[in-house]
Amino acid sequence: MKRLWFVATLGDQQYGLPVEQVTEAVRAAKLVTVPQAPRALLGALLFRGRPLPVIDLRPRLGIESRPIAARDHFVVCEIGGRAGVLVAEELRGLVELDPTAGLLNDVPAPEYVIAAVTDPTGRPVLLLDLARVLEAPEVAAIQRAIDGLDLEEDPRVG
Repeated sequence: MKRLWFVATLGDQQYGLPVEQVTEAVRAAKLVTVPQAPRALLGALLFRGRPLPVIDLRPRLGIESRPIAARDHFVVCEIGGRAGVLVAEELRGLVELDPTAGLLNDVPAPEYVIAAVTDPTGRPVLLLDLARVLEAPEVAAIQRAIDGLDLEEDPRVG
């Protein structure tokens, strides 16, 4: 059954999120460094008065990590009261995809990947389970670290 997904890229890999879980996509901004943060955390972003963790999906997708570039985007996501920011190199926008037409039928995939499908151009897209991404143990540690920061003087988006 086809539905709308918000598709973005990291390196050569496309990933998709259910459109109803994407709050907004914005240009990358300077992040606040979080002391003793787990490797998955790139920093914190004060978004509309709320500190949000910026999560690096690159290692999870098998892509070499790199610093955030000015041309990157932040995808602000929320599900069940939990929010986070994912980095995207390029925004593909809304794409109609069928998660039941997956390519990963017999291939082990990370627990946060719902399916691997192809977009209308034939390129693969990993469909992510945002709840599992945001419920990962390191994300809870990230949120605890961010909650202790004073972000009043730091850069903002929104």
